[in-house]
Amino acid sequence: MAGKGFSFGSKYMGLVAPSDTEPPTEGVAAEAAARSSAAPSTPAAAAQRKESDSSGAQTPASQLLLLPPPVIPSQCSDPELSQHVARLFKRDVRTRAKALQALRDSCSADAGLFAPAFSSFTALYARLALDDDRSVRVEAARTLKALLLAAQRAAGGALKQVLPPWWLACHDADAREVRAAHLEALEAVLPGSKTTQALVLFRTQILSFLTAVLHCAPSQLSLSRHDQPNELCERHSRALSSACAALDGLLTRLVDDRSSADPEALAAVRACVSETLARPGAAEALLKHSSAPVRLSLASLLSSATQRGCFRGSDFEALPRLVRDLALRLDDRDAAARLAVWGAL
Repeated sequence: MAGKGFSFGSKYMGLVAPSDTEPPTEGVAAEAAARSSAAPSTPAAAAQRKESDSSGAQTPASQLLLLPPPVIPSQCSDPELSQHVARLFKRDVRTRAKALQALRDSCSADAGLFAPAFSSFTALYARLALDDDRSVRVEAARTLKALLLAAQRAAGGALKQVLPPWWLACHDADAREVRAAHLEALEAVLPGSKTTQALVLFRTQILSFLTAVLHCAPSQLSLSRHDQPNELCERHSRALSSACAALDGLLTRLVDDRSSADPEALAAVRACVSETLARPGAAEALLKHSSAPVRLSLASLLSSATQRGCFRGSDFEALPRLVRDLALRLDDRDAAARLAVWGAL
């Protein structure tokens, strides 16, 4: 499976539904006001509205899952493919990693399996990107790269689904090899400025996913009914620190790559970051988190947001509270987090 990525032509642009694109706005304040008056757009909020509409009562937010359920997608009609996909849900780490390798090999050997394998994998990719084992997350990146390159233009429709967790995995807070594998896949599928173009095009989905992760409870990241409390907490901590780093990375990319970014996209990201950080108690809770990587990532995001013009207008009023929260963490017991707090101040 080889390829050189794909271009953002009219055929590709047509794959984005009009309802998923953001309306033109006049700067950060107008966009923030439009979002505050509209219904929440996060996946968790959408699922909650759907549940409320069907039953008449809302499901508590802490019970809503952000990841696909552990079921074999309906596209898996082939017995061999179903077997590979079923092994992705096993508790044994080596079984899951080998299942991803077998999935790639099957697609190379039998072209008829590619379409259902591609659909099944993209439907489950968000689970794999947050797998507890780093070797599985690395294999997920390699499989994603191979399938997207083989799909060529057909991959455009899948990008809207996989790019949010993919961008999160590119900023994996737990393992350098996981970040490297996903960044390598990103550069292979979307070389050069095409990465920024894709981030701009799917910014709504990316921001929605990242903010949903930042606001979720550990139970919403459940991968199995056998999950232990310590597994949920560790996964949640890794997701929080990765989401902060991913927001920081998105903001930095759009500010630095001026040739491919556009003012409307940058305004949307700035508004989302400032709104997330200015939310009462949000930054304070993350700065007090028991995980040092979470505290470090949040302090780094605060520093980047201030340097890159996220706090303007009414959002500027949140800065004194954020400075106070940072000042209370100047004696952080973790050296790296303490240095990040000083840098943010």
